[in-house]
Amino acid sequence: MANYISYSDITTFQDQAYFVNSKPSGIYTHILKRILEQLEIMLNHHSKVHIIRFDLHIPDYTDTNKIISEFISKYKSELIKKYQFKRIGYAWAREIEKKKNQHYHFVVFLDGHKIKGGIRAVKIADKIWRSLGGTESTPNKSGYYKNISRNNFEDIADVIWWVSYLAKGRGKGYRPTHTKDFSTSRL
Repeated sequence: MANYISYSDITTFQDQAYFVNSKPSGIYTHILKRILEQLEIMLNHHSKVHIIRFDLHIPDYTDTNKIISEFISKYKSELIKKYQFKRIGYAWAREIEKKKNQHYHFVVFLDGHKIKGGIRAVKIADKIWRSLGGTESTPNKSGYYKNISRNNFEDIADVIWWVSYLAKGRGKGYRPTHTKDFSTSRL
């Protein structure tokens, strides 16, 4: 079932059980699986991975995700130029909720040996987003960026909790059928 929503607050990843942010609207398991696959691939390539999560807002509804595609292309280019990354993992989710404009939740996975803090990377994202007509680029409410180590269960658990929000059931599906609710990198 590709579009299954789970209301369980536990998921399994790398043969470990982790808490996920599934309340109150549940999470799409296929979205969460794709995001965690990207995290796993990055952790297999790098003993440290830096995760940054932020939200991207636009002033008006659009039928396409053209703006997020342009953002990703420019953002990856800038990050590679600044940090010389060999690979960049990411995931995004498109949402529209009552009384809110269309917005995107975005998470990026980076080589934690080349970047220690997320402030510069968030500033780069904000500059690019605004240049494309976006109105706001903000870290999520807790300003989440974190370097994690491959074998640190607690840090991985923390990241899985935060990225599971992108898979939440609420806010998805308000788009034409040819437009996606989410996407990830193809590492």
